[in-house]
Amino acid sequence: MDTVLRIINELGPTIYSSLELIGIYVILALSLNMINGMAGMFSIGHAGFWAVGAYSAAAVTVHGPAALGGPALLLLSIVAAMIAAGAAGFILAVPCLRLTGDYLAIVTLGFSIIIVTLLYNFEYMGAATGVSTPILASKGFIWFMVLLTLIVYYRLQYSSLGRTIQALREDEIAAQSVGLNRVRLKTTVFVIGAAMAGLAGALYASSQTYLSPAGFEFDKSIKLLTMVVLGGLGSITGVAVAAILLTLLPEVLRLFSLDAYQMLVFSAMLLLMVLMRPQGLMGRFEVWDLPILRRYWRPGGAESKA
Repeated sequence: MDTVLRIINELGPTIYSSLELIGIYVILALSLNMINGMAGMFSIGHAGFWAVGAYSAAAVTVHGPAALGGPALLLLSIVAAMIAAGAAGFILAVPCLRLTGDYLAIVTLGFSIIIVTLLYNFEYMGAATGVSTPILASKGFIWFMVLLTLIVYYRLQYSSLGRTIQALREDEIAAQSVGLNRVRLKTTVFVIGAAMAGLAGALYASSQTYLSPAGFEFDKSIKLLTMVVLGGLGSITGVAVAAILLTLLPEVLRLFSLDAYQMLVFSAMLLLMVLMRPQGLMGRFEVWDLPILRRYWRPGGAESKA
C-alpha cells in the first residue's frame, strides 16, 4: 500500500516535469503523420529533420546575436529551424517522389544516418560531446505551439488542399487522370511535415540545457513511427494521444522499477496493436467522430467515415 501511495505521489510531478518533452513529441508525431498518414508516403528517418531543426536553432541561440532578447532570439531560432528542415525536406522530396515504391523510406533512412554522422563530427556545435544551450522556451510556450500545430493540421486536413492530397493517397491513378500533379502535391506535404519537425527541434533545443547527436539516433525515428502507427495513420487526435502515452511510458515504468524492461513493454504493445487492431487506436477517425460528439460538431462539413 505504501508503494502504491508513493507511486501516485510521484506520478504527478513526473508528468509535470515531462510536459516539455510530451509537447515536443506530439508535434513530431503530427508532423510525421502528415507525411505517412495524410499523404500516404513512407518516411522512416524523421528524426533527421528533427536534428536539423534542433541544431539550426541551437546555432542561433548559442552563436547568434547576443543583443537580442530571449523572446526575439527564440522566435528567430524557430524560423531558422523551420526553414532549414523544410529546405532539407524539399531537397529530398523533389527527386525521390518522382520514383515509385519505397525509395522515399530508403532515402529518409539514409538522410537520418548521414545527419547524425555529420553532427558527430561538427566541431562548430561541439561534435560528439554536444553543446550547452540556453533555456528559452517555457512549458506554456511549448504547449501554445502544440495548440497552434493542431490548428494548422486541422485546417489543412479539411481544406481543399488536404482533401486533394487524401484523394491522391487513396487512388493516385484516378487523381492523376483528372489533372492532379502528384509530385507537386506530395512535395508540398513533405516540406510542411519536415518544417513542423524543425519547429519541434527548435523547441527541444530551447527547452533543454544540453544537445548532442546521440539524442537523434535512428531509434528516435522508430519511436516516432510507432506513435503514428499506434495512434492511427491519418488521425490527428489518435496520434496525439499515442505520442503522450509513449512519451510517458518510460517514466511510468521507472516508478514501478521496470525501466530495465522498457523495450520489452514497448515491443509487446506494438505487437499487440498490430495483431489486434492494425488500424491503430483511432484508425482514421477523430474524437469528434464519436457518436456523442458527432451531432454537435462536424468539422469542415466532413461526411461520416465508413
